[in-house]
Amino acid sequence: MYDSEVTQKVIAFIERNLTEDLQLNSFPAVTGYSKHHWLRVFKQETGKSIGEYIRIRRLAMAATLLLHSEKLLITIAFYFTFNHRKHSRDV
Repeated sequence: MYDSEVTQKVIAFIERNLTEDLQLNSFPAVTGYSKHHWLRVFKQETGKSIGEYIRIRRLAMAATLLLHSEKLLITIAFYFTFNHRKHSRDV
């Protein structure tokens, strides 16, 4: 598990907002730290960049829906914001 409060806050925020278009600018308000500080701490503790972590969580949730629901692939892709062109570059 991740020790620091900042990493726990970031992960909780991500989990609550996996279906939203997450922007790096929204995280400092959640953590109370500067963007550079929490990005460094997050990478240090998880071994992943914020973008990698979000993609992994979205893919895991999408896979779960594909396996355990009748939803179409395109519906799931839109639900987890995979339709955003900038998705893989920003966060």
